[in-house]
Amino acid sequence: MTPVVFKAVLHFIYTDELPPLDDLVHAAGELPAATSRTRMAGELLAAADRFQLVERMRQLCENLLCDSITPETAVATLKLAERHPRPELKAFCLDYISSPGMLKAVVASDDYKDLAAETLAKIINSIAANS
Repeated sequence: MTPVVFKAVLHFIYTDELPPLDDLVHAAGELPAATSRTRMAGELLAAADRFQLVERMRQLCENLLCDSITPETAVATLKLAERHPRPELKAFCLDYISSPGMLKAVVASDDYKDLAAETLAKIINSIAANS
């Protein structure tokens, strides 16, 4: 866990709020891009799970991930939702990926090539359910 994430966890414990995601990305020395925000929100979600923090922090992290999803980050966010069992986030990602016009952009992303067959099957099922 990075010092920036640990500081954000402490901030949450004392204030019941997370610092703005772009501030955390900047403090980590990164440029505010969708992939950086997704990675940071994922690290916060992992920290919430690690320290068994209240569901509120997990939900805030999930909301951040949903708000910042892009075709480039959709697969990474889906993998994160599977790694830290977050069914609502997973459903959101599957709906996003299978929505009209998004699949082509998601397939063009680098992360798409690394998807497990099981996850690909879930995406196909989601597309079938939405059509």
